[in-house]
Amino acid sequence: FGRLEPIYRKYGDGRRFIIQNCLKLAPGQRKTKLRVLDIGCGTGALLDAFQQVLPDCDIVGIDIDPGAKANAPDHLRDRIQVGDVLTTSFKAPFDIITLEMVIEHLPDPAKFLHRCHELLLPDGIVMISTPDIDSKPARDSGADWWLINRPDVPVGHISWFNMNSMTCLADGTGFKPARIRNRGSLFPYL
Repeated sequence: FGRLEPIYRKYGDGRRFIIQNCLKLAPGQRKTKLRVLDIGCGTGALLDAFQQVLPDCDIVGIDIDPGAKANAPDHLRDRIQVGDVLTTSFKAPFDIITLEMVIEHLPDPAKFLHRCHELLLPDGIVMISTPDIDSKPARDSGADWWLINRPDVPVGHISWFNMNSMTCLADGTGFKPARIRNRGSLFPYL
């Protein structure tokens, strides 16, 4: 554990992993004063992580669940909007838009990505994380994979993606995939 803990601290935290990858691809001249929109932000955990890493960034979150804002920490409540990103207006375009474990719940993912185009600066990035239906745990578990069938919690996934379908979705909505990678499931299984 002593040897693995530093690796986990660097790569194991999902939010840190997302932020590191966003910053690698973010517009170079604005790496500290970025505008970030987190779609499906929940209570703002990713927004909070962005603010810790980049204190000068302008963070905005949106979620359809009114409980997201109500249950968010006090310092994030004014940064979270309740509503549908498809119909909500924002004051300025964004450098980074994140959809962390959101796209698989959407009835029309392409419509959301077209909306992301409208909200994004020309050199901005959209970061999407979603379960990979072709991952080893998914293949090994089949219909019993916990992200497909969880008796204790309704999963609510409408669409499933793998690297090929994510590439097709990006291409079909005018995005050029900069990086598609499977993070793997090493840390949850250690």
